[in-house]
Amino acid sequence: MGAEQKYTMVNIEEGFADKMDELDPSVKIRMAHKMVEIARDYDAIPNDTFHAIMVTVNDMDDFPCFLKLVVYKDEDAPLSFMDIEEVHVDDYLDYLNENK
Repeated sequence: MGAEQKYTMVNIEEGFADKMDELDPSVKIRMAHKMVEIARDYDAIPNDTFHAIMVTVNDMDDFPCFLKLVVYKDEDAPLSFMDIEEVHVDDYLDYLNENK
């Protein structure tokens, strides 16, 4: 018998999907991989709160794109990806320093 797989349901809000459509195609693909990683870390996300997650992905030219994701997790509902926005590198670095 193979290894047991754990699936986590997610909800992607329409506004999030619309903003994802505006991203460079190579960034979208890499962002989808980041979203899977976030969903796998479901238990680490606090319940009943909006939570900002900063990520960086590189485009096809290896240029970094810094993004802030807003997710919401309710213990009785799937993880919701609520918003995504591009952020300046300084904001990204500030976030990392504050959340060591």
